[in-house]
Amino acid sequence: MPEPEFFLVLFAAGGVFVVCCAIAIPLYFWGRKQNSKFLKILALLPMIIGLIVFMPMFILLLSWIWYWIFGDKTNTGGL
Repeated sequence: MPEPEFFLVLFAAGGVFVVCCAIAIPLYFWGRKQNSKFLKILALLPMIIGLIVFMPMFILLLSWIWYWIFGDKTNTGGL
């Protein structure tokens, strides 16, 4: 089971991702309104930064969940 500090870091990374999305979404829609390809591409920058911060933590959490469900099922006690 992960340490409690991991969940604090995960929530902080999720907060960074949400803030980056909050910047990218209006920028993208502004680019659509202005018909500007530059603004649409510029909206990808905060989105990529948010994904770089959040995805490794999320993948690590999923791998721990995968191990809890399908992990080592050997019996330590026995005959």
